[in-house]
Amino acid sequence: MAKIAASLICGFLGAGKTSLLNYILNSSADLSDTVVMVNDFGAINVDAELLISAEQKTIALSNGCLCCSVEDDLIGQLLLLSQSKPRPKRLLIETSGIADPNRVLHCFNYPQLQPHYYIDAVLTLVDIEQFNDLERDSRQLAEAQLCAADILVLNKIDLIGAEQIEDFLGQWRFPSSRVIQTQWGRVAAELIFDLGHDPSKDKPQQRAPAFSRGHWQRPGPIEGAKLQQALSQLPAEVYRVKGWVQLHGREGEALVLQQVGQRLQILSDHSPQAAPGRGNQLVFIGAEGVDMPQLLERFERGLV
Repeated sequence: MAKIAASLICGFLGAGKTSLLNYILNSSADLSDTVVMVNDFGAINVDAELLISAEQKTIALSNGCLCCSVEDDLIGQLLLLSQSKPRPKRLLIETSGIADPNRVLHCFNYPQLQPHYYIDAVLTLVDIEQFNDLERDSRQLAEAQLCAADILVLNKIDLIGAEQIEDFLGQWRFPSSRVIQTQWGRVAAELIFDLGHDPSKDKPQQRAPAFSRGHWQRPGPIEGAKLQQALSQLPAEVYRVKGWVQLHGREGEALVLQQVGQRLQILSDHSPQAAPGRGNQLVFIGAEGVDMPQLLERFERGLV
C-alpha cells in the first residue's frame, strides 16, 4: 500500500500560513485526494474558519497548538486517517504559529505511523518585517521553524525593500536552503507536494511566482551512490526533483524519487503507474532563471 505524502506549512504568528493554504486549496489543481489538518492556538480554531475551500476534508485538532500538548491527539488522528476508506494520497498540515515543527515531524517516526506516511515537504513562511522584532522564546521558536524548513518562503516582500531581504538572507539562510520570495502566500502547489498532474493547466486566481521545469530520462539502472551525489550538488535554485528511478541491485523494483530542498527519499512505488522496466524519468523544478538544459547536462555527467 502506498504511503501518504505529508507536507507541513509552518511559520510564526502572522507569517501568512492560512493565506498560503487558501491559495493552494483554491487553485484549480486536483486536490481531491488531499486531507487538510489545520490548527490554531486556543479553544476556537480560527484558522479552520478562515479556510474558504469546501472541496477538501479538513480535520481541526483540538486543545491548542500542534506540539507536545496535543501530540497524542495528532498521533490518534494520523492513525485514523491511515485507516480511512478511501485512503487519501496526501496530507497537508498547517501548524500553529507557536508550534515547533520538529515536534510534529517526530510524530511521524512512531513505529505505528512509519508504514503509512512519509514527509514530502516542510515549508516555513517568514514575515521578515516582524522577524527581527521577536525576542527571547519567540525568537528561539521562529529560528527552530527556520531550521526545519526544506523550502523557506519569504512572504510579504511587497512591504519591505531589497536591502532588508538581503540582510535577512545573509544572517539566516543556510547554505543548502531553498528560498522563494512571494507576497500574499502565493506558492505553486507543485512545490509543496507531488500532484501527478500537468501544472500548465492550473489557473490560480492570483499568479504564483514563475518557475522553470526540466525533464531528464535515461534507460537502464544507475548507481544509487552516484545518483545521490549528483542530486546533492544541485544548486539552491532547484526546489524539487521527482519521478521514477531504476537502481543497480534493485532492477526488479519500481522506485519513486522525491527530493524537496535537501530532503531526498526513494520509496517503493505501489501506484497503478508503477513499472519496474520504465527506466529513469525525473522532473526538475526550479526558479524562473535556471538554465535547465545546462543543469541537466551537468546532472548527466555526474552519473558517469
